[in-house]
Amino acid sequence: MLYNPTGVERLPPQLEDGWPAEMPTGFSRWGPRTPLWVSFSADNGETWPWKVVLEEGPGEYSYPTAVQSKDGTLHITHTYNRVAIRHAAVPEGAIEELCRA
Repeated sequence: MLYNPTGVERLPPQLEDGWPAEMPTGFSRWGPRTPLWVSFSADNGETWPWKVVLEEGPGEYSYPTAVQSKDGTLHITHTYNRVAIRHAAVPEGAIEELCRA
């Protein structure tokens, strides 16, 4: 699972009943887009005990996606400050080793 472990604690009144026609100035509906984590589950998503930080610090790390190639490598991409796309390749053996720890 790829995600930003952040969120908005409480929605402003304008959003309680759905999306307004225009977003209030200075308000980001989704909260910060940092850090960016990848988590792994060994029990079909019941628990996610293994976490790896892909990005952290100032910036916007968003729209993550992942695919697994035939050789088992996990390819992860995400936007980097909305000006570039970053790619990480995680070998299947590294994931298995992490999940054994």
